[in-house]
Amino acid sequence: MRISFAHLCDYAMVANGKLSLTGIFTRIGALSFPARHGPLFLAFELVFDAPEMGRQCRIEIQLRDADGGELAKVEGQFVPEGTPPPGEHATASQIIQFPPIQFPAPGDYEFAFFLNEDYESSVRFKVYKAETAGG
Repeated sequence: MRISFAHLCDYAMVANGKLSLTGIFTRIGALSFPARHGPLFLAFELVFDAPEMGRQCRIEIQLRDADGGELAKVEGQFVPEGTPPPGEHATASQIIQFPPIQFPAPGDYEFAFFLNEDYESSVRFKVYKAETAGG
């Protein structure tokens, strides 16, 4: 199991089997701190090899600051179903909608993905002090 891509965005949905994202971003501007931003969406795709199908999988996503401090966490377990065609992989588009999140200070943040207890990847973004509204 692995993550093929992950993005932060203003909105995400799955329709007719297609993942649609609106407003992908890597920077959040705020006039003052602590700052609240959101709601925001974390959209990603999981990829499974045939031997992983039908076996229990665990995912944990941590929102962390630059020092590794955990601000929020989402976790769950699931069993991927089905059988991918020979030589192909199974995929599953995922969307998590977060309510407004409070960021204590400007700096670097990340959503870190752990799959079956192992670190897989991160979506890194910056929260900065904006001079004017909108950025």
